[in-house]
Amino acid sequence: MRHLGGKLSIFSCTKPIELTPGKLKKEERAPDATSMVAPASSVFKDMTSDLIAVQITVELFVATDNLHMDLASLAPLAKYTGGDMRYYPLFREAFRGEQLRQDIQHMLTRETGFEAVMKFRVSPGYELKSYHGHLFQRTRNLLVAPNCTEDETFGCIVGVNKDFSGPQARSVCIQAALLYTSSAGERRIRVNTSQFPKSLDVEQVMASCDAQAAAIIMGKYAINESHNVSDARKYLLDTTQAALSGPNGRLESLEALPG
Repeated sequence: MRHLGGKLSIFSCTKPIELTPGKLKKEERAPDATSMVAPASSVFKDMTSDLIAVQITVELFVATDNLHMDLASLAPLAKYTGGDMRYYPLFREAFRGEQLRQDIQHMLTRETGFEAVMKFRVSPGYELKSYHGHLFQRTRNLLVAPNCTEDETFGCIVGVNKDFSGPQARSVCIQAALLYTSSAGERRIRVNTSQFPKSLDVEQVMASCDAQAAAIIMGKYAINESHNVSDARKYLLDTTQAALSGPNGRLESLEALPG
């Protein structure tokens, strides 16, 4: 596939414990929750740079009767190449076979763009703090994904310079541009530009907050930035409590919530 690129579908029913160099440690006993957060090996994450260079996306289908598959080690193959990882624990054909067939059919027939490049830009006085989605960050504001599909959603967290003032500080413009190749071989670009007002009124901010998007971004941030389950739990609790504190809360505590 090196000279063509495209989509690589991997079906796994066991950990690659016998293969090299990507073998994973065989667990003699069930691991605790803390050890399951961190990957046991970085070899699969290291592979992603080579896959991205030749425009290959990995789709992972993990169907196993083993409760522990070290998904943290396998997941980067899909995450950084623009693919998805689908997990079917305690798999039995009679129990989850139809779901697996439907997922494979949807993966093969959905609208897909190839050799995708995405770039975000924001108004002066604002900055892009982080990105979330199945893609690879090549530079500060340039993201790449060998494949992008109609199911993909990308998010970013925008920060504001506290010393920024004046008429331009009353709103922020965010622009996202996606360059990709269609299945018909056409090179296309899609540009989405949105403007949002800035407010110091906590009630107004909360009223305009997209609760579903906020919950997803908070979850992604907790997973990516936390080194263990307790840190992730603390971040979610602290952020939620700050958001629910109402008008008496600090506006700075709502920076993680998208508008």
